[in-house]
Amino acid sequence: KMDELLREPERLAAERARLRGELVRAGLSHYPVFIQCASSSFEALATLQGVRGLTGELVRAVEALEKGCVGFSEAGQQWRVERSQATHLVNNYSKLTELLEVPQLLETCLRTELYHEALLLHDHVKVIAEQNIHIPLVRLIAQEVESTMKQLLAQILDKLSSNLSLAVCMKVVAFLRRLKIMTEKELRLLFLQKRHQYLRRILAEASPSHATPHSTHMSKVTSVIKIHLFDILTQYQSVFATSKDPVENPLETPVCDVLPAWILSVLEDYLRELKRHVGLITTGSELRSLLDQCMSCGFTLSKLSIDIRGLMVPIFAQRVTELYNAAAEQAYQSYVQCMAGYNWSKAAAVPRMGLEEP
Repeated sequence: KMDELLREPERLAAERARLRGELVRAGLSHYPVFIQCASSSFEALATLQGVRGLTGELVRAVEALEKGCVGFSEAGQQWRVERSQATHLVNNYSKLTELLEVPQLLETCLRTELYHEALLLHDHVKVIAEQNIHIPLVRLIAQEVESTMKQLLAQILDKLSSNLSLAVCMKVVAFLRRLKIMTEKELRLLFLQKRHQYLRRILAEASPSHATPHSTHMSKVTSVIKIHLFDILTQYQSVFATSKDPVENPLETPVCDVLPAWILSVLEDYLRELKRHVGLITTGSELRSLLDQCMSCGFTLSKLSIDIRGLMVPIFAQRVTELYNAAAEQAYQSYVQCMAGYNWSKAAAVPRMGLEEP
């Protein structure tokens, strides 16, 4: 056992030498295989590098393909939406045509003064705009309609400042009420303002020139007050003839009427001008003629419970007194002058006819 153990290093060295020799012989015998294996490894490495490059290109191509597919999908969705819109447009072509014609129809109503029809069109477009506010075309049409309605409102307000019949006046106020842009009190005030502008324009046309007598001017002004003020008051009472009975409507607040204040303002201006011009009349015939016209005007207004005859009589009475005093003073002065130049001595020398001297 010990001998074997002592010989073991030699045996291992011999085995090592043998194995190394066999390895060398095997390397020499298989050298072409090693060379071919190394060459194959280099080829495999080059191939792997080429595959890696091709894989990168493939990844980039796949990413581009993915983007193209996403773009195609989005384009397909957009095309589907456009096709749906086009189909919807074709199915609603008649309605769309009618909607596009609304601004032109509204302008036609504006020219022909069809206020009720214009308001119906406005309400129709307003409802459609509220339901389809997301559609740009509908918003554009709604804006055009609102612009036309502003022109229509301006025309309505201008019409209130012109000569109106009662029927047209009621139509205009009904239109303003349906617009709901002002309260009842504001509407009444606006009506009186516009009619006052018309009345002032008519009175301005009757303004006197340098050659116009004062009586003629006041005759024109009185005629205007008699005719046009009566018409305005009749229109107002007809248009705003709403009963505010607190018994029937206990919860409804009555509208404060501005008509009395307006009437008072107009008549104060008229009486002031009447007093000024009557004070410049110098003949009784002109004064009497003007008085007759003023009494006729007062009688006409009294039908509407506006009797101003009691306010006009003192004006004429004062002027009559002034004319009488002036005429009496002139007669007195003439008499004094006549008496101052009379020769009383000659008058005493004239014998009395039918009497004998003593």
